[in-house]
Amino acid sequence: MKQRIITIFYLVIALCLVFIADLHAPEITERDIFGYVAYRVAEGGTILDGDGAVRGWILGDTVYDPSWDVRYVIPGEDKEG
Repeated sequence: MKQRIITIFYLVIALCLVFIADLHAPEITERDIFGYVAYRVAEGGTILDGDGAVRGWILGDTVYDPSWDVRYVIPGEDKEG
């Protein structure tokens, strides 16, 4: 009986130590580990933020803002020829 109580005590301590790590973890937000807002690209190239608002479009190697102005072109090798 005494050995069973000691075993249960150690198991309770181990479980407490496991959950302490979760208590000290930072809160999960919409930002990634580097502090930037996370966006996702839907089918068709639409760039959406965490709330689902359109933030722009990606077509080929060009990124457009919501008003279809060119934001930047992704550099790379010439894809033709």
